[in-house]
Amino acid sequence: RDEKMRKIYEQILLAFDIDMVHIQHSQDLSLELYFAAERFGIPVIATIHDFYYACPTIILLDNENQFCQIEDVKLSFEDRQKRCRECSDLLRQKKDIASQVDYLRIWRRENKKALSICRKLIFPSESARDILLEYFPSLKEKCMVIEHGEDKLERDIIHVPSPEKHQKSEHLHVKLDRVPGADQGLNVI
Repeated sequence: RDEKMRKIYEQILLAFDIDMVHIQHSQDLSLELYFAAERFGIPVIATIHDFYYACPTIILLDNENQFCQIEDVKLSFEDRQKRCRECSDLLRQKKDIASQVDYLRIWRRENKKALSICRKLIFPSESARDILLEYFPSLKEKCMVIEHGEDKLERDIIHVPSPEKHQKSEHLHVKLDRVPGADQGLNVI
């Protein structure tokens, strides 16, 4: 956990009196925004654009830059996890992580904690939702599919009434996003 980032997020949430957080991605940021919002009882939703929460390669690429899911469809979930451990071994070597650390297990555990805070998890397709649910089946009730181009208001999705103070003024939208053009796949690790 990142205490410094948590404090920054808490200051932003309080200074701007934010009443809802919609997270688009957390790559190159931290998960602390989820926890800061939770601390203040601010509802959180997240739009899941890729598979970053399940795999640090972001788009489920193996050590040969092949999409894991296509090749692995015929494999059991346990066999796919074995392939994940092979990538995890490469990660350890590349990032000099001690072999005793089960990095991928920790990665998924921490991301699951953050996603569990969300009232809703929005996916652009049923297939994207189904793939992520293989890694986080307990989050199923939070999931919904809103295809790209469909226009729904966040307040309608999570049923949060608009506070009186915001009904007569413009909403403030703050976007904290990952670096455009950032590497994906094993190159990002």
